[in-house]
Amino acid sequence: MKRHIIVCARNFILHRTFLAHLTGKPQFDKKWMTCVTTTRRRASDTPAKGNCVFQIGPTSKLYTILLIRGNPSPSSRRERSPLQMASILDSLRQEAECSLCHKTPSEPKILKCFHTFCNECLTEKSAEFKGDGETFSCPSCKTRIDLPQRSDFGSLECSGFHSRILEVLSLASASDDNQAAKCPCKRGNPAVAHCFECARHLCDVCSEAHDSFTDGHRTANLKELTSEDYKLFLNRETPCEKASHMEEFVKFYCNTCGECACQLCILEEHQGLHDIINIELRAQMQRNVLQSLLQKLKVKEAEQLKNMRYLEEMSCTMKTSAEDTKIKVRQAAERLIEFIEQSNRELVCQLDREVSMVGTKRDEQESLLHQTRSASEYIARLVDYGSAYLIMSNNKTVQTRCEELITSDTGFAQVEHRKKFVPSDAVSVLRELGLGSLRETKPSDPTRSSVTTEGCSDTMSTVKLTVHTKTVDGDPNTDPDDVIEITVEPKDDVMEIKTTDKIGDKYQAIFTPKVPGKYKTEVKINGRHISNSPMEICIKPQRMRYTREMKTKGSRDPLEKPWGIAVNRSNTKLAVTDCHFHYIVIFNMTGKVLMSIGSQGRGEGQLGNPHGVAFLNDDVIVTADEYNHRIQLFDTNTGRCLKSFGHQGNGDGEFKNPLGVDVDDNGRIIISDYLNNRVQVFTSEGEYLFQFDLEVHGEVMYPVHTRYHDNAFYVSDFRNHVIHVFDEQDDVVTRRAVIGREGNKEGEFSYPRGIAFDSVGNLIVCDRNNHRLLKFTREGRLIGHTTQYLGLPIYATVLRDGKILVTDDEKKRVLFVEQS
Repeated sequence: MKRHIIVCARNFILHRTFLAHLTGKPQFDKKWMTCVTTTRRRASDTPAKGNCVFQIGPTSKLYTILLIRGNPSPSSRRERSPLQMASILDSLRQEAECSLCHKTPSEPKILKCFHTFCNECLTEKSAEFKGDGETFSCPSCKTRIDLPQRSDFGSLECSGFHSRILEVLSLASASDDNQAAKCPCKRGNPAVAHCFECARHLCDVCSEAHDSFTDGHRTANLKELTSEDYKLFLNRETPCEKASHMEEFVKFYCNTCGECACQLCILEEHQGLHDIINIELRAQMQRNVLQSLLQKLKVKEAEQLKNMRYLEEMSCTMKTSAEDTKIKVRQAAERLIEFIEQSNRELVCQLDREVSMVGTKRDEQESLLHQTRSASEYIARLVDYGSAYLIMSNNKTVQTRCEELITSDTGFAQVEHRKKFVPSDAVSVLRELGLGSLRETKPSDPTRSSVTTEGCSDTMSTVKLTVHTKTVDGDPNTDPDDVIEITVEPKDDVMEIKTTDKIGDKYQAIFTPKVPGKYKTEVKINGRHISNSPMEICIKPQRMRYTREMKTKGSRDPLEKPWGIAVNRSNTKLAVTDCHFHYIVIFNMTGKVLMSIGSQGRGEGQLGNPHGVAFLNDDVIVTADEYNHRIQLFDTNTGRCLKSFGHQGNGDGEFKNPLGVDVDDNGRIIISDYLNNRVQVFTSEGEYLFQFDLEVHGEVMYPVHTRYHDNAFYVSDFRNHVIHVFDEQDDVVTRRAVIGREGNKEGEFSYPRGIAFDSVGNLIVCDRNNHRLLKFTREGRLIGHTTQYLGLPIYATVLRDGKILVTDDEKKRVLFVEQS
């Protein structure tokens, strides 16, 4: 009879006890075992790697055994440093430690929440866990745990994993002191070695016999255990739990029964159609399942951690909000108490006044009573005993006094009543409604709320921020009680931020960036950043472009070579110098020619290459007569020359090719004395005041135009390709800064000419050979430029509506430039 049995042996070595049991012999004879065939997993496998079939037993009782290849023993032992071993043991001790008593438990109990405690702690501190005998709360996570047996913590499942760790720690203890472990033999000698195959400690005698009896078993000296040995001991095979199978290890898993099994379990209980698999293979499958669950748990843990952090933040926010609300409630109560006490004081004072008034009346009545009695007694005595002379001599006085007493009014009608307190209706309402109520609000969820931007992303253009508030559920939140904080950095580069009240589920705010660059915008709702805060807003330089040419009205174009240009304060007249015709043309704002002033020559009222021009007032202009080296003032209504001052030279009040002209708010005339390399300042009457240059700095400047703004002179230096900034303080002029340098990049110049200031104080520069206008802050930070070719811009002036008029020397025209 043949019986087919599936077994597994490490390194193809069968246990003799099993073979003896199989053949019914007290000892097994190796000559009975014959290898019949070898099956291979793959064609490339060697027989040693495949599965082998053996026939075992005498001829009368033959068995066929399929040996499934098990996990091979490690072929080499890698030595670890003491530090590595200590790290592993410390990790295991920490894993096994009871979190209540912080000791290594002798009987670790694992709960359904996977927290582990020693049985002693659970039993001793059961009253603290709010248990009812059938359930109790986990000391760590407060999960309700059912007890298998009432009030018996010993009935809880022991943690096999932690029990194995305890065995490893016991082995480590034995390696430190060989007296701590004994050999299980009858002699009971101290253990000196451990066999990982037999899972037993061995004394000297047993170790020698064991080595001669076994083949391939891995043993280790207890004094020489490595971290690899500890890992191997932790992952060693487990003996079968059945008493009759104690010599066998669990090496199989029955998928049909869902049970772990040893070789004898397979033989006795899992034959037939049972689906048997090597437990290592099945465990690897389960590891993959657990690994998948682990990943899901990690995702869940991250989600819960996020929720926990949110709740912690909400807890802090709620505490802060609650404290603020308590203060408001207390303040309301204090105000009400103060009002009630004040009302109480007033009513009490009123009652006291009434009582005092009655007392005063009583005193008055008592006084009258005494007077009346005294008068009665006196009159009675006078009538009874007085002589005729006495009666008549005081008759008038006595009679008058008696009549006064008789006609006196005691005022009893005014005090014949009592005061009754009538509570105010407000008291009844307050008693009914209380001090106030706590209204449920719907604070917006910052993690779901967001901010969007609208508007132009150019400098000096309005940027609108719209905050969309959402509830925790993601719905629009119309509750108006949110606290919104909006900040834009850098603060100094932003004009005032204006925020509107909440409309629906939106808050809006606007701000104007003063310079190009990156602005960090933070939006907080109730103290927390919203989903896309902080955000970065990129602001580009302001773009300017010319929109049209100025069209003159008349029989012919009066301008052949337009150069200097200026507009009066009321924006009713425009003056343009023409270097070809050597005159100045006065226009109204529609381009109609009002008159032309001057002609070529050297006489008074005549001009030689008139350059810069400025309005002294609405009707008088000042111009630089370059070739005649002087300054002339003209009336734009009559064309008459009002004044002329200066001549060629380098003294005070003398000029050499004056070019730019400006008039400041105080009426001072500022002249750019080009070839004298200086700027001169005069009164409105042409009287010399002072001059300044760069001699103190060891430099030479070539000023073509100077403008005065906000207590500073801005000088366009034609040949040095810069703008100088001079501060004026207490009649002293000092250079503060230099704007730009030579080049064609942003913020660089190539022969700069005229300059102007717009309505908000930004500096506009005609960058002649770069064919553009540049706009700067007063501190010299570039904020804009033109985007079109402007020819050769010479001078510029700014109209009241913000438009810029520019003279173009290349195409002999006047251009309107606007912000695009």
